[in-house]
Amino acid sequence: MSVTVDGAASLEKRDSGITRQPNAAEEMKFLSQPYHLELRNFNDYVYDGTAGSGVTVYISDSGANLDNIEFKYGANVGQRVRWLFGQGGGPVQNTDKVDLHPTGHGTCMLCKVTGNKYGVAKRVNPVVARAVQQSSESFLDTIRQIRADFLPMYNRDPKHARAILNLSWGFEDSKYALGDDELVRTRWINEFRDILKELISMGVAIIVPTGNAPGPDFAMFVTDPVAQAINQYPQLFKGQSGNDGIPELIVVGGVEVYDDKTGHLWPRGRVRTDENNVDIDVYAPSYLINCANNKGGLRNREEVT
Repeated sequence: MSVTVDGAASLEKRDSGITRQPNAAEEMKFLSQPYHLELRNFNDYVYDGTAGSGVTVYISDSGANLDNIEFKYGANVGQRVRWLFGQGGGPVQNTDKVDLHPTGHGTCMLCKVTGNKYGVAKRVNPVVARAVQQSSESFLDTIRQIRADFLPMYNRDPKHARAILNLSWGFEDSKYALGDDELVRTRWINEFRDILKELISMGVAIIVPTGNAPGPDFAMFVTDPVAQAINQYPQLFKGQSGNDGIPELIVVGGVEVYDDKTGHLWPRGRVRTDENNVDIDVYAPSYLINCANNKGGLRNREEVT
């Protein structure tokens, strides 16, 4: 059976059984936790047997280290990754397949999407869109490259073309984040918005996090809740009105999954306010989780969203 939602990619009923990942980490078990059953009472991460097979997932981030053990076993993600590159406006084109972020952020995100032990959907078709510089222009260029990559797929088969875009980053509308020139900042925001809207119109689901608030002094939020407000793009697009808004963005907040705090909101997760009007659609583990790093090992019990 197939269902078309507003002309977007078709949704197909799957009947391929389930797969169990035994002795899974807490954050993985949480994702398939049965209703009314505590995490300590079961050990498996349970998921659809297709594991996302056939679905393209774009990960716009800092790149990835495919030599990590998370990408060599199981479905062997490292052999299936495609690469795109977002340049930063310089004269030299950088196409190095690396992750130079200080903590390996992009490697971690690829792991959480489709890693062997810590990935949610282990058989998707991953596309790493590497921002070669840690700049707003470089990250925006990854979105341009993703649009250029997906458009031929959509044109060949608009009914069945489907993809997910993961954007685990954000930029404030400020001189520090987007530069001193207000016209340049406005151009960046408008182009970013237009491309995301175009991708959504072609059936791409776009996932964004609430973001991380300053820390580690959590007590500050009691007296200054504004400091914890969602304050970055693309997240802010969801709360804007009229043609400026992108209500289809899927905004993910964070929860804890260990000990007696399982299911509690993560204290550093950014929140909705009347000013930003950004509704949070779903919550997922974001505190003390495991993921691959860009040195070949693991980041254990990490604080991320």
